Amino acid sequence: MCSNTIRFDSLPKKTQALKEDFMKCSPNRNSTLIVCVSKLFPFEKKFLPQNRQRALTQEEIINRRKLKELEEKSDNKLETNAQKEDNIEITETNDENNKQMDDNDKVFIAFARVFSGSIRSGDTVYVLGPKHNPNKIDDNIEIDSNLTVSELSSDQHITKCQIKDLYILMGRELESANEVCAGNILGIGGLENHILKSGTLSSTIYCPPFIDLHLTTSIPILRVALEPQNPSEMPKLVNALKMLNQSDPCVDVKIQETGEHVIVTTGEVHLQRCITDLTQFSSIDINCSEPIVPFRETIVEPPKLDMTNELISAQRPASGTSNTTDGRIELYTVNKKSKIRFIAKPLPQEVCKLLEQNTSLLKIITRTQRKSAEFCEQITEKTLNSIQELRSRLKTAFIEAKWPEETVDQIWSIGPKYCGTNLLLSRIPDFNDNNVLQQILSKDNEIRNQYENSFVSGFQLATLAGPLCDEPLMSVCFIAEEWAVSSDNLDLNSGQIMSTVKECCRRSFQAQPQRLMAAMFSCSIQVDNDALVLTVNSDSGHSGIGRVIVSIGAFELSRIGTPTHHNIVSFTTAFAL
Repeated sequence: MCSNTIRFDSLPKKTQALKEDFMKCSPNRNSTLIVCVSKLFPFEKKFLPQNRQRALTQEEIINRRKLKELEEKSDNKLETNAQKEDNIEITETNDENNKQMDDNDKVFIAFARVFSGSIRSGDTVYVLGPKHNPNKIDDNIEIDSNLTVSELSSDQHITKCQIKDLYILMGRELESANEVCAGNILGIGGLENHILKSGTLSSTIYCPPFIDLHLTTSIPILRVALEPQNPSEMPKLVNALKMLNQSDPCVDVKIQETGEHVIVTTGEVHLQRCITDLTQFSSIDINCSEPIVPFRETIVEPPKLDMTNELISAQRPASGTSNTTDGRIELYTVNKKSKIRFIAKPLPQEVCKLLEQNTSLLKIITRTQRKSAEFCEQITEKTLNSIQELRSRLKTAFIEAKWPEETVDQIWSIGPKYCGTNLLLSRIPDFNDNNVLQQILSKDNEIRNQYENSFVSGFQLATLAGPLCDEPLMSVCFIAEEWAVSSDNLDLNSGQIMSTVKECCRRSFQAQPQRLMAAMFSCSIQVDNDALVLTVNSDSGHSGIGRVIVSIGAFELSRIGTPTHHNIVSFTTAFAL
């Protein structure tokens, strides 16, 4: 439950006391209730136990038979006509109820497990979001029971609700239950307004939340825009998208600035599953746009030979021209009070891999750099050792790539979003910046330290959207070589620094050979050796970015006589396979 990066003794004492209840897994009602909700899944309302048609008892069958005999023996036509009218009214009301049931025939059931205590129908519990922090609450906090998860502010992660229905999962069916004790898996109804994707139920607000269980290795990158065939049915599509966002933890639902409704999936099969779910949720026909696969912008080393195979370094520029092939860019702010100079270089491949593999650790490093000294003291020793290990591995990778040894000590920021694969190095003379991989923060009263956050923000904006097609940058190192600020800084503001740094990074990026990086898809194809040539030709015939990485002689046998060939193709080409 608790993060490995925070020391356990730094949590409140009431939170530490919950460890005993959690380890005992006691079903006693006096124990603190701790329930983990891992996901929400849709279920048809008509199949719920309370809505299911039950079998008639023997007494009900006898009573109905007697009523039928009385109707047949009755000679009063008025009574029979009245009974027919009543039957018509009953059937009409039943039809109306069926229509209401069809309009909203899906409900969400929370898939959960009880780790401590027992939960009953009618209990009032706290619903804790994945970002809930027990260190930020006290006994005086008041939780409004009418609040839902959509009404919470960015710093609120607690709601309060009453448990309505409990279910025992019996295969594909649900059975009602009044109480479920610790150690059991159950379904809980009525939590769709309090949980988005996952959450924690507890009888105390000091319970730490379970971490978000939907951290998948597959990153959603396949983007499509959706719209109903009939524009008047847009509210049904919006409602279906909300249901999809809750039921599928691997999909991202967004609304673009243009008003388009976009879903981002992990692949073609996942996209087809999402479209099927949306059709079932909304019961309408949906138009889907062509898939949009994101790219990454990067730079490469400048070529050493020109098109005639002659050394570029041996060629001298003509007289009267300035040599600007080094890629250095100098810019001034609007008021001419500050000068900034940048140069962009491609990062070594090993350094880029290390940054990709340690994304979660980079987020922790960013948090420790932004927080106070008290927060830094809460970090576990294991996390500090991991940071030092990452620092030493980065240093080794830079040295092997023939970069200066002090490169790691010059890392000023990482982008985009402080956890990407782009670096900002500070080689500004006589300037003490806040190094990312060091815990000691600069406390100088120099003028430039007042605008340091603006400088870093400009770098973050530049790496988030590149100059080629507004895609994020990847594997680019921006080196700040000069940052001069006038002593008279009355007219200088943070916005000018931010915009100048952003523009300087973009121009230094454009001064180098630029490339677009396509997403690659790794697949395994089962095919006979005779048909392998046809498979490779059909693979590489679409965009020319497919290649077989395992030869015919070195294959894995999934079954006798049928080899499995591993292939890497571009993500756009994979749709034609």
